[in-house]
Amino acid sequence: SFNDPAGMCPECDGVGRTVHLDLDRAVDWSKSLNEGALLLPGLSVGSWEWNLYGGSGRFDNDLPLGEFGAEERRLLLHGSGFTVRLDLRTGSADM
Repeated sequence: SFNDPAGMCPECDGVGRTVHLDLDRAVDWSKSLNEGALLLPGLSVGSWEWNLYGGSGRFDNDLPLGEFGAEERRLLLHGSGFTVRLDLRTGSADM
């Protein structure tokens, strides 16, 4: 039950459902970051959220994501705790 943590389902944490990301609908593996491979809302090329990936310096922005190595793919999908400096109109920020 949601009200008693001891009785919560370990899969859904008592919510009653789970949510899973369909990577093939979120990522176009045939495109590079610069070509718009990230299909989720807010991640259009040049947006500040896209810059968290494209501006990180961790990826070849012109390489199709399907050609990324295992480590690059893991970093793209799961991250590694690194920060990215964003230059904004009002200053800069580390994200």
